[in-house]
Amino acid sequence: MHFLVNYVKDNLQSELVSHLYKQEEIEKLLEESDHIAARRKEASEMLKVCFVYKLNYTLFFTRESRMLRASLPLSGRPSVRPSHS
Repeated sequence: MHFLVNYVKDNLQSELVSHLYKQEEIEKLLEESDHIAARRKEASEMLKVCFVYKLNYTLFFTRESRMLRASLPLSGRPSVRPSHS
């Protein structure tokens, strides 16, 4: 019984693999579904929006930081003293 089950399993697997890799089926199997293409496009758009948002955030706070430092009186600015090593 064990040998019969193994024989059927091996032959069935071989048959399924041969049907899977038929040349006519390759293109059909490699096609991207419309649903997946739409999700990929949506994810790409969300990444673009996120990138623009982060860029805008960084530019805004960099500009604000520079303006704040420029508006501080010289006595209020933190002093940077070179270390004597």
